[in-house]
Amino acid sequence: MKRYFSAGLAAARANLIPGLALQAMMLSLLAAYVVSPEARRLLDQLASLKTEVGYWYALLAGAVAGGVLPEVLRVISFQRGVVRGENGINLVFGMIVWSAMGVIVDAFYRLQGVWFGNDATLQTVMLKVLVDMLVFTPLIAVPVTTIAYSWRHTGFQPAALPKMFTADFYRLRVLPVFLPSWAVWTPAVCVIYSLPPGLQIPVYAFAQAFWALVIMTLTKPQPDAA
Repeated sequence: MKRYFSAGLAAARANLIPGLALQAMMLSLLAAYVVSPEARRLLDQLASLKTEVGYWYALLAGAVAGGVLPEVLRVISFQRGVVRGENGINLVFGMIVWSAMGVIVDAFYRLQGVWFGNDATLQTVMLKVLVDMLVFTPLIAVPVTTIAYSWRHTGFQPAALPKMFTADFYRLRVLPVFLPSWAVWTPAVCVIYSLPPGLQIPVYAFAQAFWALVIMTLTKPQPDAA
């Protein structure tokens, strides 16, 4: 078990630079929305577009942020600009997985708004963060993405899939993902839930790009994995 938590720390360190850049972008958006009338006007227009388009916006944002942007960052940062065959597979796979997750997250954010309202008060934001980190993340977000990428690493072997819906898989492969997950998403969702509903998915997409890189690393097979 210690090896898996060590892998989580290693993945977070390996993606530190793009992660910090994306977190800085999120915080900059929040600061701009609060202090700059011009930025608020532009972001409100983006929020209106998201509201008008609905779930299609979440699907497209998920595909770009989780599929396209991570592979571009991977080629630039880790492959010195050299494009490999696996980048194409990762691109298509990432677009499918993260577009679906974008829709799921959008539905969850809407549900949170029904439960707790959309006022950006400290109590409302903290309630949403707690439900997100303690319920949605361990039961849906981390298991779904971990299973998807673990299956990707097996070459999509059908026989490997049933083993991923077991208690042992959850203990050995899903639980270790929580450490970097909480590190990335706790500050991220604090920013997200402080914004109007229409801006939550666009800002979520920034953190999603970084998380797609981390989860790809975390789910690589370990030497002692079942």
